[in-house]
Amino acid sequence: MEAKAIIGRFVRKLREEKRLTQDQLAAKTGITYQYLSGMENGREKFSIDILESLARALACPCHGWLPERLPPSRRSPTWRSIPNTFAQKFRCHPA
Repeated sequence: MEAKAIIGRFVRKLREEKRLTQDQLAAKTGITYQYLSGMENGREKFSIDILESLARALACPCHGWLPERLPPSRRSPTWRSIPNTFAQKFRCHPA
């Protein structure tokens, strides 16, 4: 699985946890819901700026997406549901 598809899944899970629609999250970040849909499904490329914007809108800082850098109490609970592929690609390990 490609990194962009894995990250897209993670964004979708965070969005769903916050009970936001794609349209609502897209409006908060200044992108279209079509682009967000493409990201979540691994079809769109995205920049770090877009990830930072999504992280702010989801109230989950980007550093919270990489659990080995944080103590367990500050890790996103969504991380545990992401395949180990993310951990393998980025050389980090979910708790």
